[in-house]
Amino acid sequence: MVALCSFKNCLKPMLAKKLCNAHYVQQYKGLKLTPLVEYKVPPKGSGMSDTEWFWVLANVKGEDECWLWQGGKIPAGYGKYVYHGESVYAHRLAYELTYNLSLYGRRLRRICIYASCVNPNHMELTARPRKV
Repeated sequence: MVALCSFKNCLKPMLAKKLCNAHYVQQYKGLKLTPLVEYKVPPKGSGMSDTEWFWVLANVKGEDECWLWQGGKIPAGYGKYVYHGESVYAHRLAYELTYNLSLYGRRLRRICIYASCVNPNHMELTARPRKV
C-alpha cells in the first residue's frame, strides 16, 4: 500500500517529510501549505467550449479590477488551464484571447501584484533582451 501525503484531504503519494511532491515544494519554498486545486473542466453536458469555460474561471469583473483566477494554480499562485489539450498559463491565455495575439516568443510583464490576476489590462508586452 502506498503512503499518502499527510496534508489534510490530499490523496497524492507521499514523497518526502510525509508530504507529496507539490506540498513538499510549497514547504521547501517557505510558502504556506495550501490545498492543491486540480484543473477544472466544464460541467458535462454544459455545451461550453474551452474558451467559454476559461472566461467563467477568469471571474471577469470591471475593466480596472483584478480578475482572480478560479481554476487550477501552481504553488506560486499563477493560474494554469488546459486549452485545446495544452497546459498554459491563464494570464497569458487571457491576453492572447483578448487581443487576438500570439505570445509565442514574447515576454508578458505583470503590472498587478496578484499572481492569480488574469485581467489583460494588468499586463504589458515587453521587449526581450537582445543577445550580444
